[in-house]
Amino acid sequence: MADLGRDSPFPGTRLPALGDAGEVQQFLAAIVESSDDAILSKDLQGIITSWNGGCVRLFGYTADEAIGRPAAMLHPADRHDEEAMILTRLRLGEKIDHYETVRQRKDGSLVDISLSVSPIRNQHGTIVGASKVARDITAQKRAIEQQELLLGEMRHRVKNLSTVIEALARQSRPRDEPAVDAFVDAFMGRIRALLSTGELLLATPQRNVGLKQPIAASGSVYSPKFIELGGTAVNGIFTNTAFFPEEPRAEVQDFVERFRAKYAKEPDAFNAYAYDAVVIAAAALREAGPSGDRKAVRDAFYKIKDVPSVVFGKANFDPQTRRVIGVKSVDLVVKDGKWALGDSKSRAAVASVR
Repeated sequence: MADLGRDSPFPGTRLPALGDAGEVQQFLAAIVESSDDAILSKDLQGIITSWNGGCVRLFGYTADEAIGRPAAMLHPADRHDEEAMILTRLRLGEKIDHYETVRQRKDGSLVDISLSVSPIRNQHGTIVGASKVARDITAQKRAIEQQELLLGEMRHRVKNLSTVIEALARQSRPRDEPAVDAFVDAFMGRIRALLSTGELLLATPQRNVGLKQPIAASGSVYSPKFIELGGTAVNGIFTNTAFFPEEPRAEVQDFVERFRAKYAKEPDAFNAYAYDAVVIAAAALREAGPSGDRKAVRDAFYKIKDVPSVVFGKANFDPQTRRVIGVKSVDLVVKDGKWALGDSKSRAAVASVR
């Protein structure tokens, strides 16, 4: 039998022979009918004019039941306004790509779908209807929900771990030793920075699913490693910290300049806390004098006043709490892959999770 096919752009293959326009239409109709996606067409009044096998499987209506009825029959009660929106955009010649929505099956159950709508034009270029392609995304949506649940649990466990570590550190330390308290504060700052990867795991899927609300990394402190690990997922995330190298205070800028000169890198919160702990301890030792015993050194912490501090500005101890008085924090936001000083929006976001 003679080969009536046509040359294909791919070597070694032939396209099937198609005769008149009717044959072409049959060929295209067979492709549509065999598609796993639900494909239907409707006119400008929203009346269904064609219905493939994918529609039968997805929505439960046979072609005889669906053709001639309004496409709005598939809309749940709270989404009837979507059909008017689709028809309006359709008449303007607009195409709708991958619009995630919900439709109702014949049995009344709801199904999550990704919907694409394209205008159909006649031989004169006039829009006479639309084709719709619907894909069931129930499995993907459930997977995202499960992922969110697991990540929420992970975040909870990470924060619990931080709390346990802090409790162990504080309960194990010698009593009435301000220098040790200062070290524990610095140590916990480092721990929180390391555990901030939990915040990154939470932020990434939230951004991927299009969440626009502010995300506050309440368990983290300033660290360049946060952005290095998180990449673009952390853009727009708010946090607060006791130290930020771009804060304009003179104490901060002097420390940052000397740290960069000595270590050729950017200091983080742990570096600032550790530096302050040494400076404050030295001031207490000077106050106690060369013959001061352990008790004298301890008491000296409550006598020293306005010790220059990178983190606190001026450090003064409260003898009741054994903590520095008047600790303040700096609100930050990630902008274009960099930490930046926060604004009123970032302050509100951080305050909401404190």
